[in-house]
Amino acid sequence: MSTLPDSPVPVTAPPVFDRDRVFAALGFPVRRQLFLHLCTKGSCTVSDFAGGSRLKTDANSKQLLELVDAGLATAQPDSEDRRRLRYTLASGLHPVQTPEGRWEVDFGFCLAAVVRAGR
Repeated sequence: MSTLPDSPVPVTAPPVFDRDRVFAALGFPVRRQLFLHLCTKGSCTVSDFAGGSRLKTDANSKQLLELVDAGLATAQPDSEDRRRLRYTLASGLHPVQTPEGRWEVDFGFCLAAVVRAGR
């Protein structure tokens, strides 16, 4: 005989993303590469992108803030250096690496496959 818990288990709804904002954010190649970096590394600061982007630090910062504005990333003060921001994927985004090596993120209305430039 099974017993039910005294209180119901809370169920959290998956995040709702604005389609237009997601498509606009990921429609720009540099933002896709920054998003891929977040998918593969989990979190980073702007200086972590120094060698991986053809843009300068302030331009990368602007593009990361565009990802934040679209709801795809969050920015918090870095625990090691409070002058810097540490960017992470928004909660509810769970990138999965396929056997072919590409990263996929399910937004609920589309499955985005993010690959490195040149592939």
